[in-house]
Amino acid sequence: MGIPNVTTNLSGFGCFMEDLLEIPEDYGCYIVDRRGQGVEESVNQLVSGLQLRRGAGLTTDEPNAQLCY
Repeated sequence: MGIPNVTTNLSGFGCFMEDLLEIPEDYGCYIVDRRGQGVEESVNQLVSGLQLRRGAGLTTDEPNAQLCY
């Protein structure tokens, strides 16, 4: 799967991955939509995505677990 990452469709990498992969999430690439929605909606998409992935192996004992809250 590689290293999970979060990017936007305003960045070169995000656009490249969006064009290259049919379902980027299957490869650990999470692309936040910044073109088709406003800042508030983009932030909500990012927060929702992090909350959904919160249970994917992180425990609250890990130092970076608070990043997913």
